[in-house]
Amino acid sequence: MSTTTLLPARKAKPISLTALIDVVFILLMFFMLTSSFSRWQALPLALAGEGGVDNGTTPQFLLLHSDSTMSYQRGQQRQDAPLETLLARIDTRQSITLLPAPEVSLQQMVTTLTALQTAGVKVLLGRSHPLAGEDGL
Repeated sequence: MSTTTLLPARKAKPISLTALIDVVFILLMFFMLTSSFSRWQALPLALAGEGGVDNGTTPQFLLLHSDSTMSYQRGQQRQDAPLETLLARIDTRQSITLLPAPEVSLQQMVTTLTALQTAGVKVLLGRSHPLAGEDGL
């Protein structure tokens, strides 16, 4: 006959929180360093002169200056104001040509393009203002 002897029950050792905290910290660092919080999105662009200008209408220009000020020009009328004010004057049935100054940063252009497209304005991107030599823009 075999007798089985029962071993006395061992006390369970408590789990060391130091090791657990180290593992959680390493995982936290891994996810923080590998995550990207940038929001990527595409901005549809059309260049001025690619058939996007409406025929028979007065062209609209939005001049973006390097100090983030804006000038709206339609025909011979020109108005300098913040973008929020100019949005009320822009004819959304017609495309507008955005003309950035050479010193304008890419972020300024993207911010302006996003605001215009959110307002429902069709935006064309131009290189320079056609009247730059005449009025010093």
